[in-house]
Amino acid sequence: MGLVLDRYALERGVDTADEAAGNLVLALARSQADDLPSTEVAVERWLAAVPPLAEAGWLCGRRPVDPADIRSARRLRNQIHAVEPFLGHVMPDSEVRAWIEVKASLLSRG
Repeated sequence: MGLVLDRYALERGVDTADEAAGNLVLALARSQADDLPSTEVAVERWLAAVPPLAEAGWLCGRRPVDPADIRSARRLRNQIHAVEPFLGHVMPDSEVRAWIEVKASLLSRG
């Protein structure tokens, strides 16, 4: 039921594509159903929906900061934290560490 509600939230514009993809990763991690996409597929969807790593790093250092930047940084920081345990399923450890470093930089933005 939660997956259906998440899909409707995306379709109606309540959630952004990256929020919906992050929610899918978390829902799949909690679910035992066989008819759902794999966690790896969900992580790939999230990676496709968020800014690339280089752009996310740029967001960390951008000044001056406007309210939209702050919201984007916080949302990305929270999503990285949520999907972090699953990133190793689709990328090498070095890339996982790079995402964790970006998360730490986003945390310092306030």
